This record gives sequence, structure tokens and C-alpha cells, in this order.
Amino acid sequence: MRRLRVFLQQFHARELCHRPARAHFDPAFMSIDERAWNELAVRFKERARAKSIAPDQLWRDLALLILSGDHFVASSALGIGLRL
Repeated sequence: MRRLRVFLQQFHARELCHRPARAHFDPAFMSIDERAWNELAVRFKERARAKSIAPDQLWRDLALLILSGDHFVASSALGIGLRL
């Protein structure tokens, strides 16, 4: 779950912040292919649009679910494509 939280922080910094600070990026994520990031961002924004919410709100909902301590539900939500 720690890795998932770090990933969510990286995704937020990269895709949802208006002025992402490269200094806040974890080096482990710097080698991820640009196409993979772009595909994830597109799917994430499509999911938010389908739910009629802003991408920031979808990210907050997902982060709250993960931080809630109910890791079974959080893992299941990620496994089925962010169907929160």
C-alpha cells in the first residue's frame, strides 16, 4: 500500500497539478515510458468524465479509499479499473 500511495502522489504531481514540480518526483518513476503515463492520464480523465466529476475529485476519492485502511476494497477498485 505504501507503493500505491507513492504512485498516487507521483500521478497527482505529474498529471493533476497545474505547475508540477519535478523536484518532487520519485526517481523510481522517472524511467516509466512517456506513452504509459499518457495512456494512464487519458484513462483516468475519461473515468472522471464518465462519473461527471473533475479528475482532482476522482483522485481524492481514490486516495481517501486507499488511506481508509480498507486495503481489500482499495485493491479491488484498482483491479477493476477505478470503478469507485
